[in-house]
Amino acid sequence: MLDADALIWVSPIYAMHISYLLKKYLDRLAYLCHRPAFPSKKAFLLVVKGDQFQPSTKYLHTILESWGFDCVSSLGFASIATMPEKILQKKMKQMRKLASTFVTQIDGNMKKSPSLMELLNFKMWQTRATTKDPENRDYRYFVESNLVKKDYFYDTKISKAKLYLSSLVFRLLKIYIKREMGGFENT
Repeated sequence: MLDADALIWVSPIYAMHISYLLKKYLDRLAYLCHRPAFPSKKAFLLVVKGDQFQPSTKYLHTILESWGFDCVSSLGFASIATMPEKILQKKMKQMRKLASTFVTQIDGNMKKSPSLMELLNFKMWQTRATTKDPENRDYRYFVESNLVKKDYFYDTKISKAKLYLSSLVFRLLKIYIKREMGGFENT
């Protein structure tokens, strides 16, 4: 995965969720949520079979974005075998358009600006990782990746307003966490 230009993630939907095999795989790599190994690598999400696509694509999007992926496109559709021809043609056209966007994004290699929530998540892990405990893997990751003083996991344009707002919200969050839970060390 590290050497790929981009990844396409595909899963059937069972009981309104991704397959247990993919879920198990994602769970085994959960540490990547706070030590992203794929900064701004492009991802395409495809879920099939069933009709509850939104929760599954949202779940995959959340996990993969926290690993550093830029989820460019996602698509879900029911079984092709039972799909009426008109709907199948519409879905195939949609898939071709999304695939074209995906390839353009890979070729452009543009790094997206993180959302406010992604910035807050980064600041939380950055703060928790900088406990100066050399045995802490997150600490080693942040130090070795030179992320201790960075604004985000990768270099990208982030507006000054967004940085200021994230810093302000994070300071308030730190006060709350310290008061309610005794600090980040206890969370």
